[in-house]
Amino acid sequence: MRHATIYITLITLLGLSSCLEDPDCNTLSSTTAIVKFYKESDGKADQIRVSSIKAEGFEDESIAKSDLFSSVELPIRTDQNSSTFLFVTEHGESNITFTYDVSTRFISDECGIEYIIRNLEIASTTMDSVVVVNNTLSNSSTEDVKIFN
Repeated sequence: MRHATIYITLITLLGLSSCLEDPDCNTLSSTTAIVKFYKESDGKADQIRVSSIKAEGFEDESIAKSDLFSSVELPIRTDQNSSTFLFVTEHGESNITFTYDVSTRFISDECGIEYIIRNLEIASTTMDSVVVVNNTLSNSSTEDVKIFN
């Protein structure tokens, strides 16, 4: 019985040590901008009916199909310093172009690199009112951009 206890203990310790060697590939940075919609009249949260949202330069440019949105995550291109999005709504087409700085950080051989998006700004837009509220994208952010309707 004593030998069985020793073997079980050794197997458990070996199992735990293998878990400790797994890399932690969770990163703090994000490559998506969280956009939330608000009423221009009173600043309260709003929803917008969208026919489609497209991102220029992606293989599958369509981000969203027809639906009602209070927020949307826009994928930011990491191969250049700008991203353009086309919103098609019942009121017509609107676009927004963001500019930003992209840098990389090496995590480990197992995890590779992470992209860091900083200095997010609005380069151009046909929307009435757009505000960047967080210019460094991160996984902990709940809102990066406000669009007022």
